[in-house]
Amino acid sequence: MHVPAGETPSAPPSLASGADLPVPEGAPRTLAGLLRQASEAAEPGRVVRVRRDGTERVLCYREVRERAER
Repeated sequence: MHVPAGETPSAPPSLASGADLPVPEGAPRTLAGLLRQASEAAEPGRVVRVRRDGTERVLCYREVRERAER
């Protein structure tokens, strides 16, 4: 469904249900903590931003975290 910029789609809210996800002992309890842990991993993931012109900008999780903390 195409929604023009600045407009909100009119659709019912979604609902997800199911069993709780298992949380390992010692796992971060917040999204911020989880993102920090991911950014400090030996092989952190990365985010690929695709610009309007099709070029890509690759940022590792550490770079994303550092930008967010500024």
